[in-house]
Amino acid sequence: MSDNTPRLDQFDDWATDADWDALQAEAAEAFLAAHPEYYACEANADLITDWCDERGIPLTLKNLEVALGELAGRLTTGQEPHAEPPRRIVTRAVRGGDAFPPALPEEAATLAKLKDDVSLSDHQRKARDEKLRRLAVAQRLTGHARPRIMS
Repeated sequence: MSDNTPRLDQFDDWATDADWDALQAEAAEAFLAAHPEYYACEANADLITDWCDERGIPLTLKNLEVALGELAGRLTTGQEPHAEPPRRIVTRAVRGGDAFPPALPEEAATLAKLKDDVSLSDHQRKARDEKLRRLAVAQRLTGHARPRIMS
Protein backbone atom coordinates (compact mmCIF):
# COMPACT_ATOMS: atom_id res chain seq x y z
CA MET A 1 0.00 0.00 0.00
CA SER A 2 1.41 3.42 -0.90
CA ASP A 3 1.78 6.29 1.59
CA ASN A 4 -0.97 8.25 -0.21
CA THR A 5 -3.60 5.57 0.39
CA PRO A 6 -6.50 6.94 2.45
CA ARG A 7 -7.66 5.14 5.56
CA LEU A 8 -9.51 2.03 4.50
CA ASP A 9 -12.89 1.07 5.91
CA GLN A 10 -12.58 -1.64 8.55
CA PHE A 11 -15.06 -4.24 9.78
CA ASP A 12 -14.90 -2.57 13.21
CA ASP A 13 -16.35 0.63 11.71
CA TRP A 14 -19.81 -0.97 11.55
CA ALA A 15 -22.05 -2.66 14.02
CA THR A 16 -21.20 -6.30 14.64
CA ASP A 17 -24.70 -7.41 13.67
CA ALA A 18 -24.42 -5.87 10.20
CA ASP A 19 -25.55 -7.99 7.25
CA TRP A 20 -22.17 -8.06 5.51
CA ASP A 21 -23.35 -9.95 2.44
CA ALA A 22 -26.03 -7.33 1.74
CA LEU A 23 -23.69 -4.40 2.48
CA GLN A 24 -20.95 -5.77 0.22
CA ALA A 25 -23.41 -6.56 -2.59
CA GLU A 26 -24.78 -3.01 -2.36
CA ALA A 27 -21.23 -1.59 -2.40
CA ALA A 28 -20.37 -3.68 -5.47
CA GLU A 29 -23.42 -2.36 -7.33
CA ALA A 30 -22.58 1.23 -6.39
CA PHE A 31 -18.96 0.68 -7.47
CA LEU A 32 -19.99 -0.66 -10.89
CA ALA A 33 -22.38 2.26 -11.40
CA ALA A 34 -19.73 4.81 -10.39
CA HIS A 35 -16.93 3.31 -12.53
CA PRO A 36 -18.02 2.54 -16.09
CA GLU A 37 -14.33 2.33 -17.06
CA TYR A 38 -13.94 -0.77 -14.89
CA TYR A 39 -14.06 -3.93 -17.00
CA ALA A 40 -16.16 -6.40 -15.03
CA CYS A 41 -14.68 -9.87 -15.49
CA GLU A 42 -13.71 -12.79 -13.27
CA ALA A 43 -9.97 -11.94 -13.36
CA ASN A 44 -10.54 -8.33 -12.22
CA ALA A 45 -13.02 -9.37 -9.54
CA ASP A 46 -10.50 -11.89 -8.20
CA LEU A 47 -7.71 -9.30 -8.11
CA ILE A 48 -9.82 -6.75 -6.22
CA THR A 49 -11.34 -9.19 -3.75
CA ASP A 50 -7.92 -10.78 -3.10
CA TRP A 51 -6.49 -7.29 -2.49
CA CYS A 52 -9.20 -6.61 0.09
CA ASP A 53 -8.86 -10.07 1.66
CA GLU A 54 -5.09 -9.63 2.07
CA ARG A 55 -5.76 -6.47 4.09
CA GLY A 56 -8.66 -7.97 6.05
CA ILE A 57 -11.06 -5.24 4.95
CA PRO A 58 -14.69 -5.35 3.80
CA LEU A 59 -15.79 -4.72 0.24
CA THR A 60 -17.13 -1.20 0.73
CA LEU A 61 -17.43 1.42 -1.99
CA LYS A 62 -14.46 3.33 -0.54
CA ASN A 63 -12.26 0.20 -0.32
CA LEU A 64 -13.21 -0.91 -3.82
CA GLU A 65 -12.28 2.51 -5.20
CA VAL A 66 -8.92 2.45 -3.40
CA ALA A 67 -8.29 -1.08 -4.73
CA LEU A 68 -9.14 0.11 -8.24
CA GLY A 69 -6.53 2.86 -7.96
CA GLU A 70 -3.88 0.56 -6.47
CA LEU A 71 -4.43 -2.21 -9.05
CA ALA A 72 -4.98 0.02 -12.09
CA GLY A 73 -1.96 -1.32 -13.99
CA ARG A 74 -2.80 -4.96 -13.32
CA LEU A 75 -6.50 -5.02 -14.18
CA THR A 76 -7.76 -6.29 -17.51
CA THR A 77 -9.25 -3.48 -19.58
CA GLY A 78 -11.16 -5.51 -22.12
CA GLN A 79 -9.16 -3.69 -24.79
CA GLU A 80 -6.47 -6.35 -25.20
CA PRO A 81 -5.76 -7.15 -28.82
CA HIS A 82 -7.52 -10.28 -29.93
CA ALA A 83 -5.52 -13.01 -31.54
CA GLU A 84 -6.04 -13.35 -35.25
CA PRO A 85 -8.43 -16.12 -36.12
CA PRO A 86 -6.57 -19.16 -37.37
CA ARG A 87 -6.16 -19.35 -41.08
CA ARG A 88 -8.17 -21.99 -42.80
CA ILE A 89 -6.12 -24.91 -44.01
CA VAL A 90 -7.09 -26.15 -47.41
CA THR A 91 -6.14 -29.69 -48.30
CA ARG A 92 -6.20 -31.18 -51.75
CA ALA A 93 -6.43 -34.86 -52.43
CA VAL A 94 -3.84 -36.40 -54.73
CA ARG A 95 -5.68 -37.51 -57.83
CA GLY A 96 -4.41 -40.29 -60.00
CA GLY A 97 -0.82 -41.47 -59.93
CA ASP A 98 1.92 -41.13 -57.40
CA ALA A 99 2.46 -38.09 -55.27
CA PHE A 100 6.15 -38.20 -56.20
CA PRO A 101 7.58 -38.29 -59.70
CA PRO A 102 9.09 -41.59 -60.83
CA ALA A 103 12.73 -42.23 -60.02
CA LEU A 104 15.36 -41.31 -62.58
CA PRO A 105 16.76 -44.35 -64.45
CA GLU A 106 20.12 -44.29 -62.61
CA GLU A 107 18.36 -43.82 -59.29
CA ALA A 108 15.98 -46.71 -60.03
CA ALA A 109 18.93 -48.96 -60.96
CA THR A 110 20.76 -48.09 -57.73
CA LEU A 111 17.64 -48.69 -55.64
CA ALA A 112 17.04 -52.02 -57.37
CA LYS A 113 20.58 -53.10 -56.44
CA LEU A 114 19.98 -52.08 -52.83
CA LYS A 115 16.61 -53.79 -52.56
CA ASP A 116 16.37 -55.96 -49.46
CA ASP A 117 17.61 -59.45 -50.15
CA VAL A 118 16.80 -62.03 -47.49
CA SER A 119 19.73 -64.19 -48.58
CA LEU A 120 22.32 -61.54 -47.54
CA SER A 121 24.48 -62.16 -44.51
CA ASP A 122 24.83 -59.54 -41.77
CA HIS A 123 28.20 -58.47 -43.24
CA GLN A 124 26.73 -58.06 -46.72
CA ARG A 125 23.72 -56.19 -45.32
CA LYS A 126 26.02 -53.76 -43.44
CA ALA A 127 28.08 -53.17 -46.60
CA ARG A 128 24.88 -52.46 -48.58
CA ASP A 129 23.62 -50.05 -45.88
CA GLU A 130 26.96 -48.19 -45.89
CA LYS A 131 26.75 -47.83 -49.67
CA LEU A 132 23.20 -46.47 -49.36
CA ARG A 133 24.34 -44.00 -46.69
CA ARG A 134 27.17 -42.76 -48.94
CA LEU A 135 24.75 -42.28 -51.85
CA ALA A 136 22.38 -40.28 -49.64
CA VAL A 137 25.23 -38.06 -48.39
CA ALA A 138 26.46 -37.52 -51.95
CA GLN A 139 22.98 -36.50 -53.07
CA ARG A 140 22.68 -34.01 -50.21
CA LEU A 141 26.09 -32.50 -50.94
CA THR A 142 25.55 -32.16 -54.68
CA GLY A 143 21.95 -30.98 -54.37
CA HIS A 144 20.61 -33.69 -56.67
CA ALA A 145 18.18 -35.03 -54.12
CA ARG A 146 14.58 -34.78 -55.23
CA PRO A 147 12.28 -32.50 -53.28
CA ARG A 148 9.89 -34.34 -51.00
CA ILE A 149 6.96 -31.99 -51.55
CA MET A 150 5.69 -31.15 -54.99
CA SER A 151 3.78 -27.96 -55.82
